[in-house]
Amino acid sequence: MVSKLENLLHFEIGDCSITCSAGVAIFPQDAESFSPLFSKADQALYAAKENRGSYAFIEDIPLP
Repeated sequence: MVSKLENLLHFEIGDCSITCSAGVAIFPQDAESFSPLFSKADQALYAAKENRGSYAFIEDIPLP
């Protein structure tokens, strides 16, 4: 999915690259309601952004 969203756009003034990162949390395994599930997906997203153009599952993120 992430690789399908990445593109290089060509413009008259130069090129522009688009990358995608995704954080994944799974219901009900990671949380049983929206707010905590969204929070965990957001945590995973920040971890994914450390490696541009990648994805991360919350279960793979070490706890602080």
